[in-house]
Amino acid sequence: MPPYLIVVEEAGAGFSAYAPAALLRLAGLERIVVPGKRYPAPLPPDLEAYYCYTLDGGHSILVALENVYREGEPVRGYLVPAPVRAVLRAGYSVKQCRVGNDVRALVWCRLPYSPEIGLLEDPGDSEY
Repeated sequence: MPPYLIVVEEAGAGFSAYAPAALLRLAGLERIVVPGKRYPAPLPPDLEAYYCYTLDGGHSILVALENVYREGEPVRGYLVPAPVRAVLRAGYSVKQCRVGNDVRALVWCRLPYSPEIGLLEDPGDSEY
């Protein structure tokens, strides 16, 4: 991860990540995030805090799937780690929304998604 990112370490959680620890937990990713990885190029400043490296997806951005989200539903089920390249290509926005009892900024992105398969990724987008 670029050296200018802030590491979030949560006591007792057993992991360090760049995406906010509470969001990683909410998305169920705390066990598959690899601490200490760095993206090989600078990320846009508004994406830096949402970067994570997952065992099965590599370099990723934690995003809320805007094209799948249903207004009023908990955002938890719509948070996914998406390949950095896919997020940069598709475009994104950072918006405030309610996450549990808090209001947080989240990265929202429109990416192909199948309820049966999950995020539909272009193989060329994966970076390990």
